[in-house]
Order: sequence, then structure tokens, then C-alpha cells
Amino acid sequence: MEYISATSTADKKTVKNTPNPFNPDKGGTKIGYYLEADSKVTFKLYNMFGGLVWSKQVNKGEELGLKGPHELLYEGQTDGGFKIGVGLYVLKITVENDSEKYVLERKIAVKK
Repeated sequence: MEYISATSTADKKTVKNTPNPFNPDKGGTKIGYYLEADSKVTFKLYNMFGGLVWSKQVNKGEELGLKGPHELLYEGQTDGGFKIGVGLYVLKITVENDSEKYVLERKIAVKK
């Protein structure tokens, strides 16, 4: 997993990914988000049946948990290291800081 930080994602409390749809065989998708404060950030990707496919936690104080814009490169693999299949997925990002907790959602499409 590669991490990319300090991007131009300026919309607060939104999540974006590009490209969407993406092909895991040709590269990943960049997940962009903005943090209004240093936060614990939990990423969870679900298939359309509600099954957890991939997860990642960033603790408060780590680079991707600091206040400001961020990007994370998701390369299309499950927690077990397998490539995800073609279809529609739901990404849920839970953000927790000293003043609030909220969840961002985004549909991500995978193509071949």
C-alpha cells in the first residue's frame, strides 16, 4: 500500500476517489479526504452484500491523520492480499477527533 499526502482536496467532510471506476490490474484509485483536525481515521470497504473486503486504520498523529487534505492510494486488494472483483463497493471512512465523530461514504466501481 502506498500513501500520498498533502493534496488539493479542499471539500470538507467529503470523500473523492479517482479514477472511478478503476481497474486494479492497471493501478489503484486515489482516495482524497480532508480533516478539520488531527483525527483517528478508519477506512472500510464493503461489497454490495455488506461483506467487509478491506480495512485500514490511521491513528491520530500519524501522517494521514493530521489536519488538512490527504490522499491514500488503494490498489484494489482485499485484507487477505487478493485482488477485488469487478463490481460496486461502498467505502466508509470514520473520522474521530476531540470534538466530533462522523462517517464519510463513497461508492467505488471496479472494472476490468
